[in-house]
Amino acid sequence: IRGLNIIKKEDLSCVITDLKMPKMNGIEVLKEIKRLNNDLPVILITAYGTINSAIEAIKMGAYDYITKPFEVKELKSLIDNAVRMYNLIIDRIDEKQKKLMRNFSGIIGKTRQMREIFNLIERISDTPTNVLVLGESGTGKELIARAIHDRSNRKSIS
Repeated sequence: IRGLNIIKKEDLSCVITDLKMPKMNGIEVLKEIKRLNNDLPVILITAYGTINSAIEAIKMGAYDYITKPFEVKELKSLIDNAVRMYNLIIDRIDEKQKKLMRNFSGIIGKTRQMREIFNLIERISDTPTNVLVLGESGTGKELIARAIHDRSNRKSIS
């Protein structure tokens, strides 16, 4: 559980977790990580490997599944490949983010929550109704309002 809090706060490139743990098993940890950051590679390690648990882990989005005992070189190679793949995904997201910044009035953000906000702006920008943007002071309400306006059909009216 402490590890999930770290994942929420830190930018990680790879997670390695055991399948059997006291409070939460590796599959539950994997599900939560994928909810927080679907692109983050997760490697599951276990001494109790079965074909069924390996299949379940891969179906749930694990990058790989490795059984104990293993060679350190094998794990290192697996981690290197996972991090390389993740960096390619992040680079692709960064390129999309640069395009989005041009399309979203300079709003910067690449977290899952910001992507959700960008998708919401896309969906509501051409609705023929007024939009009320609420939030605490300093949260960027005026930037969101500008982005919605700039993407709407009414942009040429102002």
